[in-house]
Amino acid sequence: MQYAFGSGSLFAIPAGANPTPVQFGALQDVSVDFNYSVKELRGQFQFPLMIARGAGKIDWKCKAAKLYGAAMNSLFFNGTNAVGLQNTVVDESGTVAGTTITVANSATWLTDLGLPDAGQILTGEQKSPYLLTDMARDGAELVRFLGLGPVHVVGVSMGGMVAQQFAIDHPDLTRTLTSIMSTPHANEVGQPTPEAMTMLLTPRSDEFEAFMVQEIEAWRLTSGPDYPIDEAWVRQQAEASWTRGRNPEGVMRQMAAIVQSPDRRPLLANVHVPAMVLHGESDPLVTISGGEATAAALPNATFVRYPGLGHSVPEELWSEMIGRIYEVSQRA
Repeated sequence: MQYAFGSGSLFAIPAGANPTPVQFGALQDVSVDFNYSVKELRGQFQFPLMIARGAGKIDWKCKAAKLYGAAMNSLFFNGTNAVGLQNTVVDESGTVAGTTITVANSATWLTDLGLPDAGQILTGEQKSPYLLTDMARDGAELVRFLGLGPVHVVGVSMGGMVAQQFAIDHPDLTRTLTSIMSTPHANEVGQPTPEAMTMLLTPRSDEFEAFMVQEIEAWRLTSGPDYPIDEAWVRQQAEASWTRGRNPEGVMRQMAAIVQSPDRRPLLANVHVPAMVLHGESDPLVTISGGEATAAALPNATFVRYPGLGHSVPEELWSEMIGRIYEVSQRA
Protein backbone atom coordinates (compact mmCIF):
# COMPACT_ATOMS: atom_id res chain seq x y z
CA MET A 1 0.00 0.00 0.00
CA GLN A 2 1.20 3.51 -0.74
CA TYR A 3 0.10 6.75 0.87
CA ALA A 4 1.06 10.37 0.27
CA PHE A 5 0.26 13.25 2.58
CA GLY A 6 1.48 16.76 3.30
CA SER A 7 2.72 16.21 6.84
CA GLY A 8 2.78 13.57 9.50
CA SER A 9 4.04 12.54 12.91
CA LEU A 10 6.07 9.55 14.11
CA PHE A 11 4.91 7.73 17.24
CA ALA A 12 6.28 4.77 19.20
CA ILE A 13 4.83 2.85 22.15
CA PRO A 14 7.34 2.14 24.96
CA ALA A 15 7.54 -1.32 26.50
CA GLY A 16 6.14 -1.79 29.99
CA ALA A 17 2.88 -1.61 31.86
CA ASN A 18 0.23 0.80 30.55
CA PRO A 19 2.49 2.37 27.91
CA THR A 20 1.58 5.73 26.39
CA PRO A 21 2.45 6.43 22.72
CA VAL A 22 5.22 9.04 22.39
CA GLN A 23 5.84 11.28 19.40
CA PHE A 24 9.48 11.16 18.33
CA GLY A 25 9.43 12.94 14.99
CA ALA A 26 7.62 15.14 12.48
CA LEU A 27 7.54 14.82 8.69
CA GLN A 28 6.55 16.98 5.72
CA ASP A 29 5.66 16.11 2.09
CA VAL A 30 5.66 12.42 2.88
CA SER A 31 5.06 9.30 0.79
CA VAL A 32 4.98 5.95 2.59
CA ASP A 33 5.07 2.47 1.05
CA PHE A 34 3.82 -0.24 3.43
CA ASN A 35 5.15 -3.55 2.11
CA TYR A 36 3.58 -6.12 4.44
CA SER A 37 2.81 -9.60 3.21
CA VAL A 38 2.13 -11.35 6.51
CA LYS A 39 2.91 -8.99 9.40
CA GLU A 40 0.42 -7.32 11.67
CA LEU A 41 -0.30 -3.80 10.44
CA ARG A 42 -2.57 -1.44 12.29
CA GLY A 43 -4.00 1.95 11.58
CA GLN A 44 -4.49 4.33 8.66
CA PHE A 45 -7.06 7.11 8.91
CA GLN A 46 -10.45 5.51 9.70
CA PHE A 47 -9.45 1.97 8.76
CA PRO A 48 -7.29 0.15 11.33
CA LEU A 49 -5.96 -2.75 9.30
CA MET A 50 -4.62 -5.91 10.92
CA ILE A 51 -2.76 -8.50 8.87
CA ALA A 52 -1.28 -11.48 10.64
CA ARG A 53 1.85 -13.68 10.65
CA GLY A 54 5.43 -12.97 9.69
CA ALA A 55 7.26 -9.77 8.77
CA GLY A 56 7.20 -6.73 6.52
CA LYS A 57 8.93 -3.56 5.42
CA ILE A 58 8.26 0.18 5.28
CA ASP A 59 9.96 2.55 2.81
CA TRP A 60 9.37 6.29 3.01
CA LYS A 61 10.46 9.53 1.40
CA CYS A 62 10.09 13.09 2.64
CA LYS A 63 11.45 16.53 1.79
CA ALA A 64 11.80 17.64 5.40
CA ALA A 65 12.02 15.64 8.59
CA LYS A 66 12.62 16.35 12.27
CA LEU A 67 13.55 13.62 14.73
CA TYR A 68 13.49 14.27 18.47
CA GLY A 69 16.76 12.78 19.66
CA ALA A 70 15.87 12.73 23.35
CA ALA A 71 12.68 10.77 22.73
CA MET A 72 14.37 8.35 20.32
CA ASN A 73 17.24 7.78 22.75
CA SER A 74 14.76 6.86 25.46
CA LEU A 75 12.35 4.84 23.32
CA PHE A 76 14.77 2.72 21.31
CA PHE A 77 17.93 2.59 23.41
CA ASN A 78 16.62 3.00 26.96
CA GLY A 79 18.86 6.02 27.36
CA THR A 80 18.32 8.96 29.68
CA ASN A 81 16.60 11.96 28.13
CA ALA A 82 18.83 14.99 27.70
CA VAL A 83 17.76 18.52 26.89
CA GLY A 84 18.32 19.85 23.38
CA LEU A 85 18.92 16.60 21.49
CA GLN A 86 17.36 17.21 18.10
CA ASN A 87 18.32 16.17 14.58
CA THR A 88 16.92 18.17 11.67
CA VAL A 89 17.24 17.41 7.95
CA VAL A 90 15.77 19.93 5.48
CA ASP A 91 15.06 19.67 1.74
CA GLU A 92 16.53 16.21 1.28
CA SER A 93 14.74 13.24 -0.27
CA GLY A 94 15.67 9.61 -0.04
CA THR A 95 14.46 6.11 0.64
CA VAL A 96 15.11 4.62 4.05
CA ALA A 97 15.43 0.83 3.85
CA GLY A 98 13.59 -1.31 6.37
CA THR A 99 15.89 -2.15 9.27
CA THR A 100 15.68 -4.15 12.48
CA ILE A 101 17.04 -2.61 15.69
CA THR A 102 18.04 -5.08 18.40
CA VAL A 103 18.23 -3.49 21.84
CA ALA A 104 18.91 -5.09 25.21
CA ASN A 105 15.67 -5.55 27.16
CA SER A 106 13.68 -4.40 24.15
CA ALA A 107 10.17 -5.77 23.68
CA THR A 108 10.36 -5.52 19.88
CA TRP A 109 10.00 -9.27 19.45
CA LEU A 110 8.58 -10.08 22.92
CA THR A 111 11.36 -12.63 23.33
CA ASP A 112 11.00 -12.42 27.10
CA LEU A 113 7.70 -14.31 26.76
CA GLY A 114 9.49 -17.46 25.63
CA LEU A 115 8.70 -20.08 23.00
CA PRO A 116 5.39 -21.91 23.51
CA ASP A 117 5.38 -25.71 23.42
CA ALA A 118 2.92 -26.59 20.67
CA GLY A 119 1.77 -29.83 22.29
CA GLN A 120 1.22 -28.25 25.69
CA ILE A 121 -0.58 -25.30 24.13
CA LEU A 122 -3.00 -27.67 22.39
CA THR A 123 -3.68 -29.66 25.57
CA GLY A 124 -3.93 -26.57 27.75
CA GLU A 125 -0.99 -27.57 29.95
CA GLN A 126 0.78 -24.34 28.97
CA LYS A 127 -0.89 -20.94 28.75
CA SER A 128 -0.39 -18.69 25.75
CA PRO A 129 1.70 -15.59 26.59
CA TYR A 130 -1.13 -13.43 25.28
CA LEU A 131 -4.52 -13.82 23.58
CA LEU A 132 -6.38 -12.17 20.73
CA THR A 133 -8.12 -9.87 23.20
CA ASP A 134 -4.71 -8.44 24.17
CA MET A 135 -3.93 -7.74 20.52
CA ALA A 136 -7.34 -6.10 20.05
CA ARG A 137 -6.67 -3.91 23.08
CA ASP A 138 -3.42 -2.68 21.47
CA GLY A 139 -5.41 -1.36 18.52
CA ALA A 140 -8.09 0.12 20.76
CA GLU A 141 -5.54 2.04 22.82
CA LEU A 142 -4.03 3.48 19.66
CA VAL A 143 -7.45 4.56 18.35
CA ARG A 144 -8.27 6.22 21.67
CA PHE A 145 -4.91 7.98 21.84
CA LEU A 146 -5.32 9.36 18.31
CA GLY A 147 -8.86 10.47 19.13
CA LEU A 148 -10.36 8.85 16.06
CA GLY A 149 -13.65 7.88 17.66
CA PRO A 150 -15.58 4.93 16.18
CA VAL A 151 -13.62 3.45 13.28
CA HIS A 152 -14.21 1.02 10.42
CA VAL A 153 -12.31 -2.12 11.51
CA VAL A 154 -10.87 -4.39 8.79
CA GLY A 155 -8.93 -7.59 9.44
CA VAL A 156 -7.44 -10.28 7.21
CA SER A 157 -6.75 -13.87 8.32
CA MET A 158 -5.54 -13.73 11.95
CA GLY A 159 -6.16 -10.01 11.68
CA GLY A 160 -9.80 -10.88 11.02
CA MET A 161 -9.88 -12.73 14.34
CA VAL A 162 -8.38 -9.68 16.06
CA ALA A 163 -10.88 -7.43 14.29
CA GLN A 164 -13.76 -9.61 15.51
CA GLN A 165 -12.40 -9.42 19.06
CA PHE A 166 -11.99 -5.65 18.70
CA ALA A 167 -15.69 -5.30 17.81
CA ILE A 168 -16.66 -7.51 20.77
CA ASP A 169 -14.45 -5.83 23.36
CA HIS A 170 -14.64 -2.23 22.15
CA PRO A 171 -18.13 -1.53 20.77
CA ASP A 172 -17.72 2.18 21.50
CA LEU A 173 -14.83 2.30 19.00
CA THR A 174 -16.39 0.15 16.26
CA ARG A 175 -18.33 1.76 13.43
CA THR A 176 -18.30 -1.25 11.07
CA LEU A 177 -16.53 -4.63 10.90
CA THR A 178 -15.02 -6.34 7.86
CA SER A 179 -13.63 -9.86 8.38
CA ILE A 180 -11.68 -11.31 5.45
CA MET A 181 -10.70 -15.01 5.10
CA SER A 182 -10.98 -15.55 8.84
CA THR A 183 -12.87 -17.61 11.44
CA PRO A 184 -14.55 -17.07 14.82
CA HIS A 185 -12.99 -20.21 16.34
CA ALA A 186 -10.05 -21.84 14.60
CA ASN A 187 -10.38 -25.02 16.66
CA GLU A 188 -13.84 -25.85 15.30
CA VAL A 189 -14.56 -24.02 12.03
CA GLY A 190 -12.32 -22.93 9.18
CA GLN A 191 -9.64 -25.51 10.02
CA PRO A 192 -6.79 -25.86 7.49
CA THR A 193 -6.70 -28.69 5.02
CA PRO A 194 -4.11 -31.43 5.82
CA GLU A 195 -1.75 -30.01 3.19
CA ALA A 196 -2.02 -26.48 4.59
CA MET A 197 -1.55 -27.75 8.15
CA THR A 198 1.64 -29.53 7.09
CA MET A 199 2.88 -26.29 5.52
CA LEU A 200 2.05 -24.35 8.71
CA LEU A 201 3.91 -26.79 10.96
CA THR A 202 7.01 -27.11 8.75
CA PRO A 203 9.74 -24.75 10.01
CA ARG A 204 11.14 -22.33 7.45
CA SER A 205 14.74 -22.97 6.45
CA ASP A 206 17.58 -20.83 7.77
CA GLU A 207 19.23 -21.06 4.34
CA PHE A 208 18.19 -18.25 1.99
CA GLU A 209 17.47 -20.15 -1.24
CA ALA A 210 15.65 -22.96 0.57
CA PHE A 211 13.57 -20.34 2.38
CA MET A 212 12.68 -18.78 -0.99
CA VAL A 213 11.53 -22.15 -2.34
CA GLN A 214 9.37 -22.75 0.74
CA GLU A 215 7.74 -19.33 0.45
CA ILE A 216 6.93 -19.79 -3.24
CA GLU A 217 5.51 -23.27 -2.60
CA ALA A 218 3.40 -21.94 0.27
CA TRP A 219 1.93 -19.21 -1.93
CA ARG A 220 1.17 -21.73 -4.68
CA LEU A 221 -0.63 -23.94 -2.16
CA THR A 222 -2.73 -21.18 -0.62
CA SER A 223 -3.53 -18.75 -3.45
CA GLY A 224 -6.34 -20.76 -5.06
CA PRO A 225 -6.78 -22.37 -8.49
CA ASP A 226 -8.15 -19.27 -10.26
CA TYR A 227 -5.47 -16.87 -9.07
CA PRO A 228 -1.96 -18.09 -9.96
CA ILE A 229 0.86 -16.37 -8.13
CA ASP A 230 3.23 -13.79 -9.54
CA GLU A 231 6.43 -15.63 -8.63
CA ALA A 232 8.64 -12.56 -9.07
CA TRP A 233 6.43 -10.57 -6.69
CA VAL A 234 6.35 -13.40 -4.14
CA ARG A 235 10.14 -13.64 -4.24
CA GLN A 236 10.40 -9.88 -3.76
CA GLN A 237 8.17 -10.06 -0.67
CA ALA A 238 10.10 -13.02 0.70
CA GLU A 239 13.43 -11.25 0.18
CA ALA A 240 12.09 -8.17 1.99
CA SER A 241 10.95 -10.35 4.87
CA TRP A 242 14.31 -12.16 5.03
CA THR A 243 16.25 -8.88 4.95
CA ARG A 244 14.13 -7.10 7.55
CA GLY A 245 14.16 -9.92 10.05
CA ARG A 246 12.30 -13.17 10.68
CA ASN A 247 10.81 -14.21 13.99
CA PRO A 248 9.62 -17.85 14.00
CA GLU A 249 9.12 -17.76 17.77
CA GLY A 250 6.75 -14.82 17.35
CA VAL A 251 4.71 -16.80 14.84
CA MET A 252 4.42 -19.62 17.39
CA ARG A 253 3.19 -17.18 20.03
CA GLN A 254 0.58 -15.86 17.62
CA MET A 255 -0.54 -19.41 16.82
CA ALA A 256 -0.84 -20.06 20.56
CA ALA A 257 -3.03 -16.96 20.90
CA ILE A 258 -5.32 -18.26 18.15
CA VAL A 259 -5.64 -21.74 19.63
CA GLN A 260 -6.32 -20.65 23.20
CA SER A 261 -8.64 -17.72 22.51
CA PRO A 262 -12.28 -18.66 23.23
CA ASP A 263 -15.01 -19.16 20.66
CA ARG A 264 -16.19 -15.70 19.59
CA ARG A 265 -19.54 -16.78 18.11
CA PRO A 266 -21.65 -16.24 21.27
CA LEU A 267 -20.33 -12.70 21.71
CA LEU A 268 -20.42 -11.84 18.00
CA ALA A 269 -24.18 -12.18 18.34
CA ASN A 270 -24.04 -8.94 20.34
CA VAL A 271 -22.13 -7.04 17.62
CA HIS A 272 -24.89 -5.12 15.83
CA VAL A 273 -22.79 -2.78 13.68
CA PRO A 274 -22.89 -3.30 9.89
CA ALA A 275 -20.52 -6.13 8.98
CA MET A 276 -18.96 -7.55 5.82
CA VAL A 277 -17.50 -11.06 5.59
CA LEU A 278 -15.33 -11.94 2.55
CA HIS A 279 -13.94 -15.43 1.92
CA GLY A 280 -12.47 -17.51 -0.89
CA GLU A 281 -14.22 -20.79 -1.64
CA SER A 282 -10.87 -22.52 -2.24
CA ASP A 283 -9.06 -21.24 0.85
CA PRO A 284 -6.99 -24.15 2.25
CA LEU A 285 -5.54 -22.23 5.21
CA VAL A 286 -8.78 -20.93 6.72
CA THR A 287 -11.42 -22.97 4.93
CA ILE A 288 -14.67 -21.33 3.98
CA SER A 289 -16.60 -22.77 6.93
CA GLY A 290 -14.80 -20.09 8.95
CA GLY A 291 -16.33 -17.32 6.87
CA GLU A 292 -19.73 -18.99 6.92
CA ALA A 293 -19.64 -19.25 10.71
CA THR A 294 -18.53 -15.63 11.08
CA ALA A 295 -21.36 -14.36 8.90
CA ALA A 296 -23.91 -16.57 10.66
CA ALA A 297 -22.84 -15.28 14.08
CA LEU A 298 -23.11 -11.58 13.18
CA PRO A 299 -26.67 -10.18 13.21
CA ASN A 300 -26.01 -7.57 10.50
CA ALA A 301 -23.53 -9.22 8.15
CA THR A 302 -23.25 -9.51 4.38
CA PHE A 303 -21.36 -12.62 3.21
CA VAL A 304 -19.46 -12.59 -0.09
CA ARG A 305 -17.92 -15.77 -1.49
CA TYR A 306 -15.17 -15.75 -4.14
CA PRO A 307 -15.04 -18.87 -6.34
CA GLY A 308 -11.52 -20.12 -7.04
CA LEU A 309 -9.92 -17.82 -4.45
CA GLY A 310 -7.60 -19.19 -1.80
CA HIS A 311 -5.97 -17.48 1.16
CA SER A 312 -4.81 -14.36 -0.65
CA VAL A 313 -5.91 -10.92 -1.78
CA PRO A 314 -4.86 -10.88 -5.46
CA GLU A 315 -4.56 -7.61 -7.32
CA GLU A 316 -7.41 -8.64 -9.61
CA LEU A 317 -9.78 -8.40 -6.64
CA TRP A 318 -8.45 -5.25 -4.97
CA SER A 319 -11.06 -2.95 -6.48
CA GLU A 320 -13.87 -5.38 -5.71
CA MET A 321 -12.83 -5.90 -2.09
CA ILE A 322 -12.19 -2.20 -1.49
CA GLY A 323 -15.65 -1.60 -2.90
CA ARG A 324 -17.12 -4.04 -0.37
CA ILE A 325 -15.36 -2.26 2.50
CA TYR A 326 -16.67 1.05 1.22
CA GLU A 327 -20.14 -0.45 0.85
CA VAL A 328 -20.35 -1.53 4.48
CA SER A 329 -18.88 1.79 5.64
CA GLN A 330 -21.82 3.57 3.98
CA ARG A 331 -24.26 1.51 6.05
CA ALA A 332 -22.94 2.92 9.33
